[in-house]
This record gives sequence, C-alpha cells and structure tokens, in this order.
Amino acid sequence: MAAGMPLTTVAKFSGGLITDEALQAIDKALQALGDAPATTPAPVSAPAPAAPAEEAPMDLAPTHLHPAAARSLAAWHAMVAKADLSELARIVHPDAVFRSPMAFNPYGPAPALLLALQTVVTILKDFRYHRQFASDDGLNVVLEFSARVGDKRLKGIDIIRFDEQGLITEFEVMIRPLNGLQALGAEMGARLRQQLPGFKTRA
Repeated sequence: MAAGMPLTTVAKFSGGLITDEALQAIDKALQALGDAPATTPAPVSAPAPAAPAEEAPMDLAPTHLHPAAARSLAAWHAMVAKADLSELARIVHPDAVFRSPMAFNPYGPAPALLLALQTVVTILKDFRYHRQFASDDGLNVVLEFSARVGDKRLKGIDIIRFDEQGLITEFEVMIRPLNGLQALGAEMGARLRQQLPGFKTRA
C-alpha cells in the first residue's frame, strides 16, 4: 500500500467490499495503535560460552593391574612427578634391561637401566603422561607421554614389564618424530657416551 493512501481508495480498488463504517472502525484502531507508546523488546542475551572441559586426570592404577605392579607403578609416577629417580633402584630387578629407542639391542643389567632413566629425566622438559594401557595379566603397562628436548617436541611410549613381586624387569622406550628422537639421542650421547655402551647386551 502506498504511504498516505486513504483506506476508502483501497476499498474501491478491491471492489467496494468494505463498507464506510468498517473503514472508519479500522481508522480508529490504527490511530489508537499509533498513539500507543512503542514497546522495545527485551534484549536477548547471548548464551554464556561453555567453560572448557577440564582434562580428566590419568588413571594411575588400573583395577586389573597385579597388586605388586600397581604399587610399583604408583611409586614410578610419584618419582616422575618430582623429577627425582633416586629411589628407582627399590623397584628394579637386578637383571632388568633397558631398551633404548636409539639401539636395537638392550642395555643391562639394572645399573644400565638406572643410568639411562636417571639421565633422561634431566633432559626431557614439560614431560607429561597422557594415557595408560595394561596387559590382561596385569604385569605389563604402556604409558603414552609427551615432552620437549630444547625446541623439539616429541611423543612416545614407555613399555614396562613387572614381575610378580612388582619389580621392573624390562623398560622399553619408543619415540617420534625423528627430529625429536635425534635431539634426545644427541643429549644422551653427550652425557653417556663413555658409560652406556659398555652395558649393551647381545640379546
């Protein structure tokens, strides 16, 4: 409808179906609406953004772990959290071996494992475990971790085998990507080049 067009004109255009009385009633209703104060709709507030979900803490003692292994694993996590492995020998079997991500043959016995792990804990920064898996017999665990060597980020897994007394008999480490592994290897080599090779076994 054009602005200001009389309603009687609209009635004529539509075939005269609306009476003058009806038009007058419509005019009054429109005037009443025009006089009413405009109502401003209440502002609709945007929903508050959802708070980021907090990451659930890692389960440090799966229920199906062998009880002795569970106790030793809890001790391991406590030592790692403090970056202090001075008590590690208490949970390591005398004949334990260490499998490095940089060598196929393992290093052993226990002094090699202790030397390697007590050194690597001083190299890796921002170290953090993420997920944990256990074997059906409850004597083997796989721990997924991330860390940093200098400006190189890396991810890896620790594969730990326990005996029924809860002593570590084998500790294997795997790491990716290659540049992270190379950075770690360079640091380990600089510190242990004269010591660790003498522990390499033929197994």
